[in-house]
Amino acid sequence: MYDITSQTSFDNLNRWKQGFIENAGPSDPHNFPFVCLGNKLDQESQRQVPAAKGQAWAKENNMMFFETSAIEGVSVQEAFLEMAKAALKREKD
Repeated sequence: MYDITSQTSFDNLNRWKQGFIENAGPSDPHNFPFVCLGNKLDQESQRQVPAAKGQAWAKENNMMFFETSAIEGVSVQEAFLEMAKAALKREKD
């Protein structure tokens, strides 16, 4: 997750992803059901990271992508449902 109003938080996505992989040790990190969330959609007027940039990063990293607002509840449930579906599908396969 990154803050759409903070380029710095977006710039840290690779480091955070790598830290998760190192600490959680998923058996197949390339097929792990990661989801990239751009949060604080409710602060659109202060946006520093274009949606297209977040989408491109997610695509390059084989991730689903959602922009959300935790405060307003925008796309939060959808993101978690899709992540859960991907995890269940992965388990089934």
